[in-house]
Amino acid sequence: MVKLLLLSHADLAKEMLKTAQLIVGEFTGVETISLPYGNDLTEYKDRIIQAVQSSKEGILILTDLFGGSPFMISSQVYAQYADQIEMDIIAGMNLSMVIQTISSMEGNDLESLREIAISAGNEGIVALKNKIAEK
Repeated sequence: MVKLLLLSHADLAKEMLKTAQLIVGEFTGVETISLPYGNDLTEYKDRIIQAVQSSKEGILILTDLFGGSPFMISSQVYAQYADQIEMDIIAGMNLSMVIQTISSMEGNDLESLREIAISAGNEGIVALKNKIAEK
């Protein structure tokens, strides 16, 4: 099974995972790595490397913000390991994306999970006024 890694500033990734568990129930194959303010970036990168190296069937990394430290550091890891380990990174993680990706992990490859994550993330952004106008 493809592994899912959630990366964020502060405890956002950890709280997203806890919230997803509340909604979906128990699941496996998902890990979080938080980056608290003032944390050692080398240590953070080493933890990401460990998670990537332990993924046997590939890894999809979801980060909180494009251009933020979790994204930039995971991009460095991608550059270092993408030729050895099947992996991809998506920035802009939201709860819809996390829940749908977790729910779809069993039996899907990395490419399918990437598309599911992006679609769910986009579909999870809804303006009430637009929804009302559709009816």
